[in-house]
Amino acid sequence: MIVFFKGALPFDDDNLRQLLEKVKKGVFHIPHFVPPDCQILLRGMVEIDPDKRLTLEEVMRHTWVVA
Repeated sequence: MIVFFKGALPFDDDNLRQLLEKVKKGVFHIPHFVPPDCQILLRGMVEIDPDKRLTLEEVMRHTWVVA
């Protein structure tokens, strides 16, 4: 699992092939202490399907960005 916070990259691995697979599959972990609405924002920003991924406008309107 990859830690999303605390200065860590959302995708990381010592093996370049495994790193690429994690990025392509969107495999990452957000710690439990991250509020649910913030988790939704983060997952929307790294969604692998570009049709489902949040747009910049949607990100900028999110409560975590506006607040």
